[in-house]
Amino acid sequence: MATQHPRQPFVDQRWQLLENRGSEDIPPFSIVELVGAYQTEEGYTVMTCRKVTTNSPAKTAITGPLTMKAGGTPQPGTLDFPTYVRYTGSTPTNLSDVGPSDDTFTVSTDGTGYLVIGDQTEFNGISLVYVDEEHASGSLATPMVVTSTITAREDETSPTKRTAGKGKAARLTMEADDSSSDYRCFEESESEEDIYNWSKIEFPVDRIIWAARDRQGVLFVVSADCD
Repeated sequence: MATQHPRQPFVDQRWQLLENRGSEDIPPFSIVELVGAYQTEEGYTVMTCRKVTTNSPAKTAITGPLTMKAGGTPQPGTLDFPTYVRYTGSTPTNLSDVGPSDDTFTVSTDGTGYLVIGDQTEFNGISLVYVDEEHASGSLATPMVVTSTITAREDETSPTKRTAGKGKAARLTMEADDSSSDYRCFEESESEEDIYNWSKIEFPVDRIIWAARDRQGVLFVVSADCD
């Protein structure tokens, strides 16, 4: 890790030198896609990065409080979590699933890979949210409601092949009752997403399911409520 940078605002953050290999300047506290690394003559390791180019980048980092010029000198960023990152859309709620999207510098609830852990702040006019990485096996399960019937998988007998079922679902937001610890309020999101199904069960419209993304960012049903 690089040494502490005097202009960074969060004293417990560890820094890694990042170099912008993309064609655009990267604003402060952006989420970026890592593309490589090299070592300087002084012995520092520099990781190269660019603007996110896919909805499910293999590895990401967060830039520091300085603008990273395209083709400029290395600047401090971090792979040390939890940390702050800029976001778009409405302020993500505590424990919500967020992540980057193609051609952005921000996280939002449309993405996955990170978990909001309850703090929002503003630094130099930039709205930031505090996030931690999710476990390596994929994103945490998200409650969703089926909006277009999710078909069951299809099995072929010779040779043995399986084709995942498919449908659409919309995210739900859980809210705790102020007077208790019960989670019982759901609010359907405005957008629906393609979702795949490896089970032999068909899920009808309005069925509540739990869904998670695999390492390629594809959304699958992982469990459902009982009939």
